[in-house]
Amino acid sequence: MKIISWNVNGLRARIKAGFEKTIKELNPDVICIQETRCTPAQLPNGFLSDYFQCINDHDKAGYAGCGTWTKKSFADKDAAWGTAISDQHGRALYNEYETFNLINAYVPNAGLKLERLTERIAWHQTFFADLEAIKANGKPIIYTGDLNCAYSPLEVGSKYIKSGITPQERKEFCRIMREIDLADVWRERNRDVMAFTWFSNQFNSKSVNRGMRIDYFLVSESTKSQVIETTIIQDNELVCGSDHQILFLEVNL
Repeated sequence: MKIISWNVNGLRARIKAGFEKTIKELNPDVICIQETRCTPAQLPNGFLSDYFQCINDHDKAGYAGCGTWTKKSFADKDAAWGTAISDQHGRALYNEYETFNLINAYVPNAGLKLERLTERIAWHQTFFADLEAIKANGKPIIYTGDLNCAYSPLEVGSKYIKSGITPQERKEFCRIMREIDLADVWRERNRDVMAFTWFSNQFNSKSVNRGMRIDYFLVSESTKSQVIETTIIQDNELVCGSDHQILFLEVNL
């Protein structure tokens, strides 16, 4: 099974830049998108017609949102129809497939001056309760998305970054990993590598490798040995315009 996860920074903009060509080349079974910034009605007719589509859009137009697309040959429509969790503001989707649980999330950003830090931590409390309930069904978990936290110094490539690295954010992130029993398989397989998933559009950040690793695939500890490949795709032709890179996961579940 192949899954990609990507903060597209506006799905309609990525469609104009060649999104469907990227999907065709990567050929994933499941697509997890963050910052869709649109409703289903705003997407082109026939968009990703080989996939079942589920979008959790924000009540504020053009803001946030996440969506999960499931290839029709991979799972039936019932499994592909995700459930909005944590709030009704386009932040997270949950899908229960036959052999695993999938959570696709766009975690709130604390803000450049940490003005939304309190709001972000409060969101985590609700989200954590949802994860505990999902874990109770006994299926392995894949938790992915733009999680807006660089939980260790290795995940940060610039001294000017403030949000996503506070003790409060890191504490909540690590609590989820510890108590939901999740592993950061990419980091375990790339112990000392500084590779990032987000780069500012300023200061040639990508060319000098000054970014943050804030997008993840976290998988249940019990199934991490079944991960075949986990990759950060930084190919400019495939990324086609977003300030986030594409994450790829292949797992035998």
